Amino acid sequence: MGRQAAESEGSAAFIVSAFSDPGLAESRKALPDAVVVGIGKGVFHEAARDGRSFAIVTITRIPR
Repeated sequence: MGRQAAESEGSAAFIVSAFSDPGLAESRKALPDAVVVGIGKGVFHEAARDGRSFAIVTITRIPR
């Protein structure tokens, strides 16, 4: 989908909007002329800025 948008619309940047950044590496390879970032990695870098400690808390419902 990103490749199609880059070719047809000339987009210069893409954001992978999922916590685990699925497909980030593959998207970067497929779109070498575009900036491709993921919200997961971006958040981790921001949280750790200036050596700050941080935690990740997730909740996953387990079906019974």
